[in-house]
Amino acid sequence: MAQSLLARYRYYIARASTAVDAVAVAAGQDPSVIASKLAQNDSETAKKISAEWQKPLLYKLAMTGNSMAPLLNENAREDEARDVLFIRRLPRPTEQSVFVRDVVVMRDPSDARRKYVRRIVAAAGDEMISDREPEKFPPFFIPDNHCWVQCDNPAAPTRDSRSFGAIRFDHIIGRAIYAVKNATEHYRIKNSDRATAEDDIILSYEKPALLLQVT
Repeated sequence: MAQSLLARYRYYIARASTAVDAVAVAAGQDPSVIASKLAQNDSETAKKISAEWQKPLLYKLAMTGNSMAPLLNENAREDEARDVLFIRRLPRPTEQSVFVRDVVVMRDPSDARRKYVRRIVAAAGDEMISDREPEKFPPFFIPDNHCWVQCDNPAAPTRDSRSFGAIRFDHIIGRAIYAVKNATEHYRIKNSDRATAEDDIILSYEKPALLLQVT
């Protein structure tokens, strides 16, 4: 019983913090400012947070292409949609909420309409050394509040940090945590250990309803 209560508490804390982050991003303010307004019984802020609270933490996304094969969309054509992913919303991603090895959904830095599924392979402070033509691509360090993302499939003709460079954390909009291939084949996506531990409780509450929608 105590474990069940703790799980529920952790789930509600995740929903509350996501709601505050979403309102803060929309308002262009720090989450602490939004929390302060809520503590002061600001009715407008309370309404916005309540609206965000009603939204599930997970949403589904049909992935196209083979950029993350063989993990996702194995043997898919470049424009073919196969796997359906469950994405955890991250309205205000930071180095405390996304980590190296996480599979994330991100916006193209040069065209926000385009979204990609990529894996974080390096974070702020990591040194990047090219394995090809080092005289043309000298070593460099990932700057603060940035990360380096790549597709898993080295043969895929697609965009990642090798073409557009390190991305800011605010280009990330969510983390892929579950994949559905068909009614009988679905599985947990392996992310960093920390992300996996944080996302497990959310999956336990919201996965059943999403599975009913896609299987």
